[in-house]
Amino acid sequence: MQKLFLFPFIILGFLLPVSVKAYDAKAQANAATMIIASCTWWQMGMINRSQIMNFSKEQYKKEYGNPNKVDWSGAIKIAQKIDKKNNLGCIN
Repeated sequence: MQKLFLFPFIILGFLLPVSVKAYDAKAQANAATMIIASCTWWQMGMINRSQIMNFSKEQYKKEYGNPNKVDWSGAIKIAQKIDKKNNLGCIN
């Protein structure tokens, strides 16, 4: 009896769209590389510090495609780890 009660909810679960985004780890790694590169451009005086993220997204778009498919907060965390590990002094 209990299985029959759950049946409609199971069917609805397959029919309703899922709004959870799955981000690609490779895309995040590529985005982190773009953040580090943009930060390096800032250190060289080529762009302003306030332009780092926009520049990173522009460069990502040119190289890999749609930057909206990237979890940028995750990419920033990866970039911070790279920065710390390599003592780049770019991301605080």
